[in-house]
Amino acid sequence: MNEFADVNRHYLDRVMDASKNSEVEATEDIVAGNGMKLLSKGARIDERVRERLLEYKLRKPLESSLKVAGGPDPALLVRCGERLLEEHSTLQALRTSRSLAALDCLRAFPAIETLHTLLALYGGSDPRKLDHAVAVSLLAISLHQQLGLESESALKVAALSGLFHDVGELYIDPAVFRAGGDMPLDQWKQVCVHPLVAHRLLSAVSQLDKAVAMAVLQHHERLDGFGYPMGLQDAAVTKPGCILAASELLAGLSEASRTPLHSARVALKLVPREFDRSIVDVVSSSRVAIEQELDRIELPTWHDTLEEVHRVVSGLHSVEHCRPEYTTRLDRVQGPVRVTFLAAGMRYERIRMALASAGVNTRDAGELRRLISDGPAPGLHLELTLVLREIRWRLRELGRELMLRVQRQAPDHLDLADFAVRSFSTPH
Repeated sequence: MNEFADVNRHYLDRVMDASKNSEVEATEDIVAGNGMKLLSKGARIDERVRERLLEYKLRKPLESSLKVAGGPDPALLVRCGERLLEEHSTLQALRTSRSLAALDCLRAFPAIETLHTLLALYGGSDPRKLDHAVAVSLLAISLHQQLGLESESALKVAALSGLFHDVGELYIDPAVFRAGGDMPLDQWKQVCVHPLVAHRLLSAVSQLDKAVAMAVLQHHERLDGFGYPMGLQDAAVTKPGCILAASELLAGLSEASRTPLHSARVALKLVPREFDRSIVDVVSSSRVAIEQELDRIELPTWHDTLEEVHRVVSGLHSVEHCRPEYTTRLDRVQGPVRVTFLAAGMRYERIRMALASAGVNTRDAGELRRLISDGPAPGLHLELTLVLREIRWRLRELGRELMLRVQRQAPDHLDLADFAVRSFSTPH
């Protein structure tokens, strides 16, 4: 596969890091594109051969020719899974009497050297990475079970797609992820390719069900068409892809929030048609577990929450102010890029409506005044806190994705995309 001929520098850096603590060796002769043998089978891979590997194109992908000693094995994955089932409130809420079957899926991790190496490199630099992969795997299995998709092949696809959904990150500069939510567009472009990279890697493993690679490719797609990397819509996103997307979101919220189930209920329902309704219903049905989270909640003061409401509402009003000029300029845009702008506008409206669903009518000044004077109704403070947090993230995500799509489709309209993004942005 020619696209794997060049050795990716960031992937090789992960290999070099692994070689400091574990033995990494060639499982076959590593041969340059010109026929020169660079390393013999069994040779150690470490800093001494790094520059030689970067200098040449290879006849076979480097990742298919390596073995990392002491990486994750089925027993380690099961121990990790057992711990997460006890610690992870979202897993506890979704677990069923069949949770042991989820551990059995981890126990059946296939003895495929390429998969072992990828997981060893992905989880080797940071134990939290392996925890995340196992959590997503268990959540995907649990959601499959809750939805009645319990064939052996379906659960195996769920388990493996969860474990390998983010291995494409091995090929991205780690500094990109340290930028957090405010990363610039050039870094966001790098992040957006990680499902494509993972799909290519997993598709090259002949023993692996192709549905695993497909689910991994789609784990950032959204049913309304505003996900990435393909912008797929509705039935074009497979059921395993839908479930994997929700599973990663749930895992991320469990790692970042003290109220992951409340946050998940808000995040999954925030934009209608973004996630499969059956998945939303499964998470929302965990009423007892959701109520138990109330004891752990530490909310900002009501005053601070209202200040945030004011900032967001001011930003939404600025969009209304800019709308006539935006509409006039959009009337001059034709073709696929016009469809992109219209889809972004529809997604913006759905995000705006989320605030109304939490009890704030952004177009009714009298209602806002009543909210300020009356104080929070039961549950409103929590709902507003979660919705406001999610709205900020979604608007930033919408802006980046719009800029990226317009850059690909019609760069001459980037000024209009920039105008739209500045309109979408809420003041800090």
